[in-house]
Amino acid sequence: MGRFAGINYTDEQKTAALVAYDVCDNNAVHAATYCQNHYKFKVSHDQITRWSRGEYIAESVRNNAKRIKGQLADKCEQVAHLCYDMLPDKLPETSARDLAAIGNIAVNNMRLLREQATTISNAAITDEDRLRELQELMQRLRQRQIEAQQGQVIDIEPEEETD
Repeated sequence: MGRFAGINYTDEQKTAALVAYDVCDNNAVHAATYCQNHYKFKVSHDQITRWSRGEYIAESVRNNAKRIKGQLADKCEQVAHLCYDMLPDKLPETSARDLAAIGNIAVNNMRLLREQATTISNAAITDEDRLRELQELMQRLRQRQIEAQQGQVIDIEPEEETD
């Protein structure tokens, strides 16, 4: 018998475990820890693995987990957009790196929840290329910020006519 034999889990707990499994990149051990730490219930990683395979779980629970994952993915996408929208204003501050990191984390979580790839496996890019591309991106962002600021202040006075 398993460590948690005889425990009857609610549909909400099963749904939470399935969502945790996806958030934890299909790692049942991490999902079990996530359930204990965040949802405050214990479930074995073996049980989560069985549920993720569709064993001993109702279709309605799987559908509910899918719906919740979609909602979480949408929220992550909103966070990513917010971070990237705020980035040009944060360029003069040191927290731009943190903001970009938050955006990247949100994008990765969004992609995980939507069951999309989070890495590009065949890309061979050197650190120098990454640095160059990042510098070019930062320069374009700075230029856009300058253009946006210049576009905000327009003071036009009519010329006096001389006859």
